[in-house]
Amino acid sequence: MACHLATSSICTRCTAGEESILHALRDCIHAKAVWTRIGIDTPMLMSFTHIVPWMQHILQHKDKLLIISTLWCLWRWQNNTVLAHETWPLQYVLHLVHQTSMELRLYCKKNPPLSTPTWSPPTVDVVKVNVDDSCIPPHSMGGGGVIRDTHGEWLCDFSKAFGQGNAYMAELLAIKHGIELAWSLGYLKVVCESDCLEAVEAITHSTLASMASPSVRDLGRGCHI
Repeated sequence: MACHLATSSICTRCTAGEESILHALRDCIHAKAVWTRIGIDTPMLMSFTHIVPWMQHILQHKDKLLIISTLWCLWRWQNNTVLAHETWPLQYVLHLVHQTSMELRLYCKKNPPLSTPTWSPPTVDVVKVNVDDSCIPPHSMGGGGVIRDTHGEWLCDFSKAFGQGNAYMAELLAIKHGIELAWSLGYLKVVCESDCLEAVEAITHSTLASMASPSVRDLGRGCHI
């Protein structure tokens, strides 16, 4: 199956920078236009050079619900532009941000959190890979993830297009790419976390793993998922 991966790391939308997660969500001229219009393009918010401290700052921000809504809409905008080749006008994105922010505020009022979810660090000498898929059926699928050490320090992140497929296959490929990336960087002890039970079982369960591709089956032997 062809993956249709980009041959360049340059942002396909602005062609003015490398397409990192920070660039897609904040530094691309298209993302900057959204931040400016909603009034949260503060120097502090725009000064972070790594994704982890930036996210930590956002979670402490007084307008965190609006910022989180904006991030979600920017990510959707990016995926629809790059993967589905759909063009959204700026005014539509701003409307989507406003609508998402209102829905999120309403949800939080009706469903107060019982506890604050936390990221559990791996043990010493082990790195953790957290992955997630992105799928716009029947058009395109992709995935991304981040690799962190026992102190929660960012080591590497990735985002990839995987061609056409479904959410299940996208999650499998995101797991595969994240683990192989960790191995290529010299981290041989790897823990991988995924929110897709079906994908995890396909790798770790002997009966289901026998039906997966050889490259996917091998992942279950080389790491803890």
